[in-house]
Amino acid sequence: RIIIPSYDSFGDLNYYVGTDPVPFDRLEEALVAAVKDAEIPSASLHCDKSVPIEEVVKVMKIAIKNKIKLTLATAPE
Repeated sequence: RIIIPSYDSFGDLNYYVGTDPVPFDRLEEALVAAVKDAEIPSASLHCDKSVPIEEVVKVMKIAIKNKIKLTLATAPE
């Protein structure tokens, strides 16, 4: 599954699990549900460089708490 935190045109930070928008307070529930049937629960975290590292760390902590292998995806330069 892919997790994407990104800013919208209003400057609000939004989260997506796959293509589904998810409010942050439901992100953990949505991520756990997305990987529940996986032999090795894993997700890829894609985020724009404008997203503060603190927001990235929040997602990483959710993954660690739920034993979900998380890969941080970066864009090539």
